[in-house]
Amino acid sequence: MDKLPKDRSENVLVCRRSHTKSRKGCIACKERHTKCDEARPSCSLCIRRGLECLYPSAPEKAKGERSSRTQLNSDDSSTSCNVKSETPSRLYEMKLFYHYLLTTSHTLTTDPQLQFFWLSWVPKVATSHEYVMDFVLALAALHLASSTLGTDESQTWLRSALQYHTRALAGFRESLKLISSEGSRASFVCSICNMVFVMGYQTVSHKETSRDPLDDFLETRAMLKMTRFLGNQSDRPQANPFSDTELQNGHIAVHQEESYDVKFTNLHNRSILERLAVFGRGIVHGNPEKEMVLKNTFQILKESIEAWQMRIGSLNFSLEVSDAFVDLLKQGDWMARIILLFHGLGMHLHSERWPIKDSGKRLVLAVLPRKNDVSSQWEDLITWMELAVNT
Repeated sequence: MDKLPKDRSENVLVCRRSHTKSRKGCIACKERHTKCDEARPSCSLCIRRGLECLYPSAPEKAKGERSSRTQLNSDDSSTSCNVKSETPSRLYEMKLFYHYLLTTSHTLTTDPQLQFFWLSWVPKVATSHEYVMDFVLALAALHLASSTLGTDESQTWLRSALQYHTRALAGFRESLKLISSEGSRASFVCSICNMVFVMGYQTVSHKETSRDPLDDFLETRAMLKMTRFLGNQSDRPQANPFSDTELQNGHIAVHQEESYDVKFTNLHNRSILERLAVFGRGIVHGNPEKEMVLKNTFQILKESIEAWQMRIGSLNFSLEVSDAFVDLLKQGDWMARIILLFHGLGMHLHSERWPIKDSGKRLVLAVLPRKNDVSSQWEDLITWMELAVNT
């Protein structure tokens, strides 16, 4: 009863869809034999993987067209110049940096301690490392794209964000080749900025992909593990902002970007906790080892739900789950899938923060099985989850 029906592929989560071969895709997608959406300057898959997106050399005319499309500050380009520069003006970058300090940094968390990290620590490191500054400018441009959705201006900001992100990734990779005390500090900040950018890009760009939902979950998990590793490489207390005494004593006023219905959220929290408690009491598996994995993961999820108000969604869950639980997901285990659905509900519940807006809903709707594939044991729970994300 805990497995998916045999007539479907062993695991709905990891089924692959066929696709037509892309002739003009980027080099990374060609090497991995995956369909490239050919977005410029970076395709969606390279953004999610944190890779520099490079395209095969093109005829001079195409190169010229691409150069003009990726011009960050086209309004400032002058006809008196014989050569167009893709380097943005200092005023343009100051505008982005100012927006990050004044607005973007306040929208990434409601935790006062982490507000201090985004408002003080990140800018401090960015002023010493150019590639960290590129990440900061990329986040600011992406936030501006989010704030102006549905307009031509939004697309302009999005192109700007992608170009800064591509440039930042190149510096980030170089920094990973030689980890020093100072370098690990910058790499740690970069890993966090990259994770937020990757999550936010899919929301802002509204790109629909044929990727299965488990891939997105595993990529988030891998990015979180890298962040934790780089944080552990940092010397304490100076290099790791989360162990800095200044962070512990700092207090920054929280600015909520969107209206936030606390009563609505608390009501849903209670509802989820009640449903979760019932589900937890019913975790029984024919395999004792798998049952222990499910119960341990259930406890991680429960603790994550109880701390949702302090996090960007429930990212801690993605970080702490075991490889054994991931294996159960890949095998199509029913109880493992329901735990993942609860995680998606948590992301949806706190989707007022722009980087993860609708990400939980996308996960839940992608993982939800078809009605006729639902075991009668979980039918009511699955129906409730579907209604919850569509409310």
